[in-house]
Amino acid sequence: ETPVYARAEGYIIKRYVDIGDYVKAGQVLVEIDSPEQDQQLRSARARLAQLRASLAQAQAAQQVSQANLKLASVTVARMKQLVAEGVMSKQAGDESQAQFEARQADLGVQQANVNAARESIRTQEAEVARIEELNKFKQVTAPFEGLITVRNCAVGNLITPAALQAGRELFRLSDISTLRIYI
Repeated sequence: ETPVYARAEGYIIKRYVDIGDYVKAGQVLVEIDSPEQDQQLRSARARLAQLRASLAQAQAAQQVSQANLKLASVTVARMKQLVAEGVMSKQAGDESQAQFEARQADLGVQQANVNAARESIRTQEAEVARIEELNKFKQVTAPFEGLITVRNCAVGNLITPAALQAGRELFRLSDISTLRIYI
C-alpha cells in the first residue's frame, strides 16, 4: 500500500479514477493544470529563440571581422613593400600593421562572442528540457498495479507546495494480489 502524491502545482482538471477502481502501473489517475509552469515553459522557449537570434548576429559579426582582417592583411603586405621601396613612410607602415593587429583582436572577440552565445543556448536548452520534464508531473500516474482505496481529491482542487509539504495524498493505492496476515 502506498500514498500517491502530486509533484506539480496547480488545479486538478481531470480525475480518471475513484475509490474501488483497479488501475494498472503507469495509468493516469489525475491531470493537473499548471498555468505558471506553462508560462515558464513559454518564457524559456522564447529566451531560447532570442539566444539563437543572438548567435546568428554574433556569427554575422564574426564574418565581418574576418573580412576586415583579410583586407587589413592585404593592406599590411602592400604597405610593407611600399615602405621597403621608400614610397611610403615607416609611420604609414606602422599604422597599417597596427590596423592589422586590431582586426585580429576584433576577430578574436567575435569568436569569443559566438562561443559564449553557443554556451548560452546550451544552458537555455537544458532549462527548457528541465521544465518540459517537470510538465510530465502534471499527470499523476499509478506507481504499480492495484486498487484505489482512498481518494482525497476532486476536480478543481488546488494543489500547492504547502499541500505537497504537508503530505496531502491524492490517493492511496493498495496491491491486493498478495495478502499477508500477522497473528
